[in-house]
Amino acid sequence: MKVCIAEKPSVAREIAGVLGATQRKEGYIEGNGYQVTWTFGHLCTLKEPHEYAVEWKRWEHRVAADDPTPVWYQAD
Repeated sequence: MKVCIAEKPSVAREIAGVLGATQRKEGYIEGNGYQVTWTFGHLCTLKEPHEYAVEWKRWEHRVAADDPTPVWYQAD
């Protein structure tokens, strides 16, 4: 069983439809090996450029685009 968490119920319904999950339960939709549930609001946001590197406080596209550092997320 795989669990997907969506930002809101309408998004969960869309995801469930694509995944073939059709059984509505209380607080989630299940089927085809998936459970799709939701919350209300954003679960994470991208970090600001200066949180990757201090020199990115004044961010330039070419600097960030050339850097192989992976994108990290910050929990809200």
